[in-house]
Amino acid sequence: MAIIDFFDRGWRGNPQGVAYIQDDRQFTFQEVGELSCRIANGLLALGLPKETKGAVWAANDVTAWACTLGLWRANMCWIPVGARNAPDENHYVLDAFDCEVLFFQKYFAP
Repeated sequence: MAIIDFFDRGWRGNPQGVAYIQDDRQFTFQEVGELSCRIANGLLALGLPKETKGAVWAANDVTAWACTLGLWRANMCWIPVGARNAPDENHYVLDAFDCEVLFFQKYFAP
């Protein structure tokens, strides 16, 4: 069973149910599921092969998590990097694991 299958089980079982809460905003399984599908389709449209290595460098954020779900949905590998890590540490991890795709929040652009 793939990791994305656990999310999809919740999505199938209760599409309008609340999957995540961020601040005062609630996100349904349907919203996050559709976003993760758009992300996965975008990655696949680039012609990236199965098991491409990708990371999401972001603070705790539902959209960032949807990017991780999108990587898994596209059958790609997720490299964990932490928003609270020193930039040099994350750069080391991204380089050591040969990161090929990186999603990041604007704050982390430098």
